[in-house]
Amino acid sequence: MTATSEQERLLIGETWVPATAGTVRDVLDPASGEVIAQVADAGPADVDAAVAQARAVFDDGAWARLPGGQRARILWRIADLIEEHADELARLETRDQGQPLNISAGFSVPMAAEVFRYCAGWCTKIEDTAGPVATPDVLHYTRREPVGVAALITPWNFPLMIAAWKLAPALAADNGVLSQAVRAHTADHDQACPVLRRRRRTYRSGQPAHRRW
Repeated sequence: MTATSEQERLLIGETWVPATAGTVRDVLDPASGEVIAQVADAGPADVDAAVAQARAVFDDGAWARLPGGQRARILWRIADLIEEHADELARLETRDQGQPLNISAGFSVPMAAEVFRYCAGWCTKIEDTAGPVATPDVLHYTRREPVGVAALITPWNFPLMIAAWKLAPALAADNGVLSQAVRAHTADHDQACPVLRRRRRTYRSGQPAHRRW
């Protein structure tokens, strides 16, 4: 089956693109088996393209050069967007993954927002250190630098909340991020439908686009 709509595509850089092979796969409601969406089925070539794009912009340093306070405001804005669309996200989480609605609405979605707010605070608190050592007139210093591009796989059980656990600290520490949802092992469906929508919320917040695929 060929991808035709934005919802079925992959976000690589600033562009929604179909999978290189043009294939999509069904996302099923685990309670009913109903097809609730069709999403692009990424292959090795798509992963390579996403990694290359993320690495190129990471090396450029656009995200890392932002002042810590500005990065903090972006992460805080992501939390605001999650809360603004909390009902929609909770219903998507329940329909796609199967957790009870009171869990998705009362725990998963609020926790995701709080994780982004917590990590927003760290953007201005990750500092280098310097101090004397036993040798006279010698100083020792520690410089904290981002690792690079982090590949994050979101599991099936709490996809939104655990995505926040991984995304927020990686971005707070200046890293680039590739985020991929995995196929659910218990119901033969994956998390791509709600994750794609979540990424659109993130995209609107001003977060650099090259960090998602």
